[in-house]
Amino acid sequence: MAQAQLPQWTDGSMTYKELSLALSDGEAAVHWCQRHKLLSDSKMCPKCGTNVRLVKRKGTNPENMGWRCPRKGLRKEVALRSGTFFDGSHLLISQILSMIYLWSTKTPLGKMMTEVDVAWHTAVDWYSCVRDICAQYFTLLSLEARVWRSPCCHGRPGCGGHPAVMGGQGVEGGGRNR
Repeated sequence: MAQAQLPQWTDGSMTYKELSLALSDGEAAVHWCQRHKLLSDSKMCPKCGTNVRLVKRKGTNPENMGWRCPRKGLRKEVALRSGTFFDGSHLLISQILSMIYLWSTKTPLGKMMTEVDVAWHTAVDWYSCVRDICAQYFTLLSLEARVWRSPCCHGRPGCGGHPAVMGGQGVEGGGRNR
């Protein structure tokens, strides 16, 4: 199947229609995720270290793909989503990405449920999950910024010699004198 020419998003903006086009079928969704580093585009066989191939598996799921070792004796197969953000979810990748996009544009829950075709509890769970991930990210970012901006006894931010970090063993804490 020939892929439609997709627009290039150089400024980070994308409409929901453009995202839907990019994720139009299971294979397109997988390749889009690989281009955007959400899924790996290569893996090694855990048994022999050989480069494995991405293969389409039998079944009705359009994203039913996996990594298979080409060596005849092994044929070891690893699920495509294994070890990724998508691991453990029964939803299609296109549904997950659509929900994340709609959450980021503050789309009401009811409208998102209709657009993505998911149940109420699934929509609530994913909106909560995305909110929690963002909260964790910004909390860690904030903590990191405070550590790197805090003054320390050596005069360099983030050197680890700050009295609070050293348990009071800095200059003010009666540690070594300078």
